[in-house]
Amino acid sequence: MLNLSFYIITHFVIAFVSLFVSYIVFTRNKKSITHITLALFSFSITLWSAAYAIWLLSDSYSQALFWSRMLNLGATLIPAFLLHWVLSFLGYDKKKKWLILFYYILTLFFALFSFSKSYIWGVKEVGVFPYWPQINWLYAIFLIICWIPIFFFSFFLLIREYKNKNAVGRLQIIYVLLGLIIGFLGGSTNYLLMFGLNILPPIGSALVVLFPVLFSYAVIKHRLMDIKLVLRKSTVLLFSLLTIFIPAGGVMYLFNQYLGQLSVWPNFFVLVIGVLVYPSVQNYYYRVANKYFFTSLYDSAQVISDVSNGLKMILDTQKVFDFIHSTMVNVFHVKSFGVISLDSKGKNYEILYNAGVDTKGKNKFPKNDFLSENFLNRDEIIVTEEARNNYYNNKTKDTIDLLTDLEIEILIPLNVKDQEVGLLALGPKESGEMYNNEDLKVLEVIGSQMGVALNNAQLYTEVKNFNIKLKKEVDDATAELHTTNKRLQTITDRLASANDQLRKLDNAKSEFISIASHQLRTP
Repeated sequence: MLNLSFYIITHFVIAFVSLFVSYIVFTRNKKSITHITLALFSFSITLWSAAYAIWLLSDSYSQALFWSRMLNLGATLIPAFLLHWVLSFLGYDKKKKWLILFYYILTLFFALFSFSKSYIWGVKEVGVFPYWPQINWLYAIFLIICWIPIFFFSFFLLIREYKNKNAVGRLQIIYVLLGLIIGFLGGSTNYLLMFGLNILPPIGSALVVLFPVLFSYAVIKHRLMDIKLVLRKSTVLLFSLLTIFIPAGGVMYLFNQYLGQLSVWPNFFVLVIGVLVYPSVQNYYYRVANKYFFTSLYDSAQVISDVSNGLKMILDTQKVFDFIHSTMVNVFHVKSFGVISLDSKGKNYEILYNAGVDTKGKNKFPKNDFLSENFLNRDEIIVTEEARNNYYNNKTKDTIDLLTDLEIEILIPLNVKDQEVGLLALGPKESGEMYNNEDLKVLEVIGSQMGVALNNAQLYTEVKNFNIKLKKEVDDATAELHTTNKRLQTITDRLASANDQLRKLDNAKSEFISIASHQLRTP
């Protein structure tokens, strides 16, 4: 049986982890009800677990009684904050505000009596615990009308909402359900001894730490643990290694069996060949897995390399759109794809390319300054579901609702040197799975490459148009010069003709004067 040191250390660790989670969640978004209630819930667990550890260190009846009542005060606060957080997490807090208020009033009532004998009548020795708290009738009522109903009601709401959520929302609910079930069942092992039933030691209380850890993970960093992706990649890795090791192991065995000490170099060559062949084998299993088993398994480095090489060869904007669209379909199997950019005034987005996005007949959408400043201008991807959970307020409500209606799951900024070129909009995957953390990293790189490619294509188009315009102006100037030359030639011809006429007149004049002079001199 475990001694007291285990429980003391465990609950000090729970207190530290819960306090840390409470601080992280609250500081991440101080204005979100979801974050505030989760921070209060985690702090209640901190109060419970810290008092639990100190209670176990008590060396007198009165001291143990005080700290046992203190830890149960923390336990009294947990259900109300849990209910408020679950309702807020699912978006029911406004519809169920009277239920939330009712349980807060109940919690206040029980908290006021938490140091009375009606709640905890005393402590007594149970097993290895010299001072285990013993509950009274009022505490039993608290469990019946608070803890048990809130647990099952929360469980019911989460299961019901699971069907209505997208891939991201479903993964979040899975983490919350795991935390709810494991944390509740683990913490419940304490109540057996409190009812005087020495059947099972309260070892499950250590699992209470999963309450705040999994809840906060679901809200903040749920993408980092895509279990399906881990299993898929592990499967490919396993088959790739087996394909290499089994033949290599057989060859090495034969060398060792028949060549003895001379088998060192052959074994080395087999190892080198195995290392060289492994990438090809792994790529083969990736292709097989994508074709026959999985729909979103790919080599991220290869995808980025292919996109980079492909975009280098394209200098036409429309072809850039087509190439990226083809990549998104082949790699991520997206249902819809679109590219939008800011208009000349910088107030609205215009659709440049649309493949499957039902825009309801609209072609322009207003820019949201809050999301632009906090995400797009920082080259950060907007995940619609996460934005709804963490940044849904009066400033973002209309835009997030619009993205939800259009079934846009993520927006990827296409920026070049802090200048926004456009946005890449992706709908859900055909498989219904979420965009995991690796997907976002790949899409972030692709977005950066696509931004540069679009900028180059625009510059190429501008240079091409400038050359066409310049050629036209040169041709026009040449034609005009040719016309002017013709006019000058005509004028020159006319001047030459006039000059001949003048010369003839001058000759006639000279001849006339000569004749007249001769006649005048003749008598």
